[in-house]
Amino acid sequence: MKVYIVSSDRLSGISAANLLNRRQNMNAILSESEIDEYADEIDEVERNIGRGFDYILLISSKPYEASIDINKEDNARAVVCQNRAELSAANGQAKANVIVLDRTKGKNAVLELVEEFIDIAYGSQPEGTVIEEREEKPSVADSAFGFMKRIKESVPQPKERPQVYARNDQKRRKQKKQQVEEEGGEENEEETDDDRGYSGKGGILGRIKYTFGIED
Repeated sequence: MKVYIVSSDRLSGISAANLLNRRQNMNAILSESEIDEYADEIDEVERNIGRGFDYILLISSKPYEASIDINKEDNARAVVCQNRAELSAANGQAKANVIVLDRTKGKNAVLELVEEFIDIAYGSQPEGTVIEEREEKPSVADSAFGFMKRIKESVPQPKERPQVYARNDQKRRKQKKQQVEEEGGEENEEETDDDRGYSGKGGILGRIKYTFGIED
């Protein structure tokens, strides 16, 4: 950004240029012309409008008169700024290319406005600074819970086996009881293999033989 500074007060102009040039990519140039009176200020500003400067900064003892006279020039948009709000409006809505500051407020007040102008022109965030968006990381407890859940889901769960053998044993005991009642006899109190159920001998082959009544 290029800024041309016009000031009848040489010291205020030098201080303003130094403040601006401290900012990266800011190029502030102080007028070398003799500025002895009000007319010299206006002439110097008008000569430099449209010469490649983003802004012309005029520090004048007659700011309102200067803004009126400068705006008579083609392509000139001069705005008097007394505070940050006016600087913001000049930089935004007004699209000013000439910022006029009041020299009668004193050097310190002028330099404070120059600093405000820098912040508004560039924004509050310095150039080259990147704000990283950090992804929120899960807590240790959440991570452990998720890990255990994934392990549980990956392990096949045992399927519930139908109670076929229990139902077969009950059916056999019921048939045996009915048979005893029909024959008029009494059921032997001593438990049979059917009453006790399959003993487990013979493994799977033994269970199949027991279920279907196959004898060896």
